[in-house]
Amino acid sequence: MGQSLGVAVAFSAGLFSFLSPCVLPLFPSYLSFITGMSVADLSAELSPAVRRRVLIHAIVFVLGAVSAAIQAIRLNYVEFFIKFFKGAGRAFRPFGERAKPEV
Repeated sequence: MGQSLGVAVAFSAGLFSFLSPCVLPLFPSYLSFITGMSVADLSAELSPAVRRRVLIHAIVFVLGAVSAAIQAIRLNYVEFFIKFFKGAGRAFRPFGERAKPEV
C-alpha cells in the first residue's frame, strides 16, 4: 500500500510540475481561440449564455481532436489485420458485370 501511494504521489507531482509552466499559461489563449472572444471579455463576469457558448465550443473542439485520433487508431487497426485476412468467395459487384465506370 505504501509503495503504490508513493508512486501515485510521485506521478501526480510530476504531472503538476509539467502542467504548471507548460499548459496553464496557454489556457486563456486556448479559450479565446475556441470561443472567438478576447481574453478581456472572458475575464469579465460571464452571463449563463456566454458560459454555455464557451462550454459548447470547448466540447466541439475536443470532439474534433478525439474523432481524428479515433480515425487514426481505426485505420491502424484495419491495416494491421488486413495482413491476416484471406478473402474467399465471390467479389462484390452490386451492379453486375455489365456496369462500366464513367470516365
